[in-house]
Amino acid sequence: SLIIFFKGLSFHFSLIKSGKKENNYKINLGKIISNFLSWVLLQSGIQKLRPTKREEELVWSHLFMFYGFLALLITTTAVFIHQDLGIKIYQGNTYLALTLLSDLFGGLFILGCLIAIYRRYVVKPDRLHSQSGDIYFLSILLLLLFQGFILEALRIKATNDPWALFSPVGYLFSLFFWPLSVSAAEKIHYIFWWFHTATVFAFIALIPYTKAFHLIASAVNAALVPPENKRKTIRSMPDLEELLSSEDSLEEEVSLGAESTSDLTWKQLLDLEACTSCGRCQDVCPAYKAHKPLSPKWLMLDLRNQAMLAHLNKESQNTSLLNKLNRSLVTYYLESTSGLDINLKDKKVSVKENGSFRGKNTEVQHNLKKLTFNPTSSIASELINEDTFWVCTSCRACVENCPVGINQLDIITEVRRGLALMQGKVPSEAQQTLRALELRGNPYGPAEDRTSWLEGLDAKILQDGETVDYLYWVGCVCSYDKRKQKIARALVKILNSANINFGILGTREKCTGDPARRLGEENLFQTLAKQNIDLLNKINYKYILTTCPHCYHIFKNEYPSVAKNNFNNKVIHHTQLIAKLIKDNKIKVKKDFFEKVTFHDPCYLGRYNNIFREPRQCLTAQGAELVEMNRSFEQSMCCGAGGGNYWMDIKIGERVNVIRTKEALETGAKTVATACPFCHQMMEDGVKILEKDLAVLDIAEIVAENIAV
Repeated sequence: SLIIFFKGLSFHFSLIKSGKKENNYKINLGKIISNFLSWVLLQSGIQKLRPTKREEELVWSHLFMFYGFLALLITTTAVFIHQDLGIKIYQGNTYLALTLLSDLFGGLFILGCLIAIYRRYVVKPDRLHSQSGDIYFLSILLLLLFQGFILEALRIKATNDPWALFSPVGYLFSLFFWPLSVSAAEKIHYIFWWFHTATVFAFIALIPYTKAFHLIASAVNAALVPPENKRKTIRSMPDLEELLSSEDSLEEEVSLGAESTSDLTWKQLLDLEACTSCGRCQDVCPAYKAHKPLSPKWLMLDLRNQAMLAHLNKESQNTSLLNKLNRSLVTYYLESTSGLDINLKDKKVSVKENGSFRGKNTEVQHNLKKLTFNPTSSIASELINEDTFWVCTSCRACVENCPVGINQLDIITEVRRGLALMQGKVPSEAQQTLRALELRGNPYGPAEDRTSWLEGLDAKILQDGETVDYLYWVGCVCSYDKRKQKIARALVKILNSANINFGILGTREKCTGDPARRLGEENLFQTLAKQNIDLLNKINYKYILTTCPHCYHIFKNEYPSVAKNNFNNKVIHHTQLIAKLIKDNKIKVKKDFFEKVTFHDPCYLGRYNNIFREPRQCLTAQGAELVEMNRSFEQSMCCGAGGGNYWMDIKIGERVNVIRTKEALETGAKTVATACPFCHQMMEDGVKILEKDLAVLDIAEIVAENIAV
């Protein structure tokens, strides 16, 4: 049993070890211990999100199962130490406490399994897919639990245990055996003990080849979750200008991004192995909701399956009996958890039931082209529909909701980089945007038009060496788009009303490079970032002020790695500053804005940077009746613009912004307030498509209109 177990474990370990070096991750023992206590022992990933009653049931089901398993593991270990090592600890009050603990939690463990079966086979939520491996896992857990309680019941009967009430569940089971004689109970106990022991060893042997493996992989992955600030930034790349001009790049081929699973790092492979198929990422994915070909869950599973098949092929030269058994069991693992038919002899893989079990989203049912045994098979050209990667809005909802710390977005970004940098594949509309960024530093028009919105306003255009408190980074959308220029004008009005010392860069301002980075064009991003950092370093400022959360995020979290920390990245979003000005009485607002308002949380302001309170304070300070959408704060749904989707229109499924606009309309609000020019555009478009009467205003516009003179 243990030989098979460790053989399976070594297969998974060697697969993860085969990954590339992880340059963005540093082992920190203190952080690992902290993560283990929080993510594993306290199950924080499971407990932090309970959006619906049905989700509440799932949370309790998992907690019952986890803590039940933990309690039984502790008790079994105590018995082993007491009986087999001869260290007498399982006696007296310790015995009574552990017996009561294991009995109560064992009962909850059974309840948790039954709830899981009910949800999976009666409720059948779309996020869950059920294969033979699922019923095996739940069935063997129940079998082991019932075996344990039956053995305890027979022991109570055979020994007439005076402390039987400290085993309440076992005592209830023992009532069924009272008609038996002591001798009969002892014999049945002996036979049943061997049956239970055989079942336990079979379960242990198969742990690496069943869903039980998540007990190991998920715990390790959760313990190795990077710090929060690292999880919220795109994986940094080396300086591409230096890399591509170095002697090493001339001597050997440079690989950028992830073209195949062999390009993934060990941490990314561990992420794939850790996936429990719970589907929480799929449940919150705006692309999946809009019937586009992306399910973060299936993306992780498909890439895991490809990586395992390729690794299986790598080990095929070893023809030992143990290795053959391992190949068969790994094949069973993939077939029983992912609905595959695998022919090892012919090296052919097909999906059962034409993929119908993969979800109600028909695009996801068919977005897997094929799986191979070849480690260099192109992820987006050969294996998975290329659109799968482009429809991602980079909203980070999948990462936020994963209970075991998987970073799905990290892998999607690396595949995009592989497509853009190595294969030159970017959607045609996005190519136009990237070309414009390269030629003129913005996606809209000539640099001289960048300050046309300033007409009639008092705003200082900064020169090198000048000093201001706030350097207002207007951003491309608010500089060029006629409608969004009103947001910039409103903010300047507020700043002047409060006598704020601020200035702008005028025609010298360029795009931060955010669209290029989200679209995988890292070289262009780094070029723009270096130019902007050089320019910003020539101005003396306390804070960069932005109206765009994407600019905010880039300056605060992603420029420092390019600038090698030679850059003042103190940045403030306009809603934060406005809230502060109102609080400090620097501006006085009328209290008669009595409209019912709902606020749409921008992903890059909320989930990425935890700014939730200040935008709402700006609204309530004016007397607005704030009503929340069903999905708000950390659980807010993306508007659909992120991940470069603002610059391209992949016509598959529904429009994400229309779905979000419907959620805003359901609140009964008269106005939807935004704090991002991209969100503003998407919500405004949604209102037009639905032909509804709903005002879409930026918070700066609302406040500027209500400043008391």
